[in-house]
Amino acid sequence: MNASTDTVNNANGVAPVNNVEASGQQPAAVRKPLSALYKDLVLLDRRFHTGKRVKPVSDWTIARSMNAVFASVVEFYDIAREYPIAFIVVGQTDQGRALVSPVALLGLRDLENAYVTPDGQWNARYIPAFLRRYPFAFVQTEDNQLGVGIDAAWSGLNDTDGELLIDEKGESTPFLQQVLKFLDHFEQDVHRTRILCDKLVELNLLRAGEIGGQLPNGETVKATGLFLIDEQKLRELPDATVLELHRNGMLGLINAHLLSVGQVSQLAQRMLPAQQAPQA
Repeated sequence: MNASTDTVNNANGVAPVNNVEASGQQPAAVRKPLSALYKDLVLLDRRFHTGKRVKPVSDWTIARSMNAVFASVVEFYDIAREYPIAFIVVGQTDQGRALVSPVALLGLRDLENAYVTPDGQWNARYIPAFLRRYPFAFVQTEDNQLGVGIDAAWSGLNDTDGELLIDEKGESTPFLQQVLKFLDHFEQDVHRTRILCDKLVELNLLRAGEIGGQLPNGETVKATGLFLIDEQKLRELPDATVLELHRNGMLGLINAHLLSVGQVSQLAQRMLPAQQAPQA
């Protein structure tokens, strides 16, 4: 497995949309997907989605091919109890400095999620917010405004069952208002996460590394393309810097990441031998 931006495309969670609506016959489509999870992300539109309903996700087969998802700092403590946390490079600044993003590892091979059972259940107590917001996401229009996007290809979007999105008056329902609140909090968490990641890069605390484990049959598997916090460099930080990291809460997040790496052996134990793994 090589963890890359393919696993969490556009890790900040916002995708741009075309300001073109096919002569008013369909909602505006997103230019590029957020991840493999979204098949047909479109801008939520009163002309097209009034009366539409959504059912809660109960079958996570849709995420079976995702081996990593974005992990916000707000979730680090919950995620660290069940998933390894690593960092991946998602771009660079205008000055050439790396932009990194934390991810919760769901598998150690490409296109394999060890937390989805054969019958589509999620086999962990905590589900990362990146997944819980599905089938919704914020999308950015060409005039730099944020709107709510929905995956039009999702089977839970229908006319009869589930929560109503927009009522007959064209007004957002309480359910949709809760969705908006969740997405807004998610974006705030993305901003907080970026602050941590920028600090880790500034302090040169990340090192390239591999994460590997042993499957129940003795087969070994490892994930590459990952970055981990360098404990030696962390110990060598000046006292004043360590105190600053402690007071702003970043030291606790760093420790959560370090502890989470201990979940790799449990993740490996969840995985099937290569010849039995689901094929994409």
